[in-house]
Amino acid sequence: MCDVALDPYTSHGHDGLIKSNTILNDETIEVLINQSLLQAEMGCDVLAPSDMMDGGIGKIRKVSRTAEHYEIPENLRGKIKNELINHASSHFKKGFDYMVCGHYHLNEIIDVGKGKLVVLGDWEDQPSYAMFNGKELTLHQWNDNA
Repeated sequence: MCDVALDPYTSHGHDGLIKSNTILNDETIEVLINQSLLQAEMGCDVLAPSDMMDGGIGKIRKVSRTAEHYEIPENLRGKIKNELINHASSHFKKGFDYMVCGHYHLNEIIDVGKGKLVVLGDWEDQPSYAMFNGKELTLHQWNDNA
């Protein structure tokens, strides 16, 4: 996991580039985009922007997807899934029937012993939600008519 921010590299400690006591939002975002792409090219699996620039995350996501750095590596997907299953198992042993986790980009329902683990996708590529009808929990995409 790599932090996307400039504050560790600036003398003033702010996330943004500054000129004449003015924070340069758009110029800073361009630098952060380059930082993100470099981190992805160097093997970073997860980018975690901590900067406070307005609109930066959306632009970083758009550019990183264009550069084909947005797929979660299969080994990381497996690790995330196993950790979620282990966490859910402990709750199912306590009597819980369902556990819903969001934004893990797996987008599936997993049977875990006597319980069901619902892992939602993200809001951009796999917009999903879980729905309980009083008997069972089902997974739907936002474009469904559920």
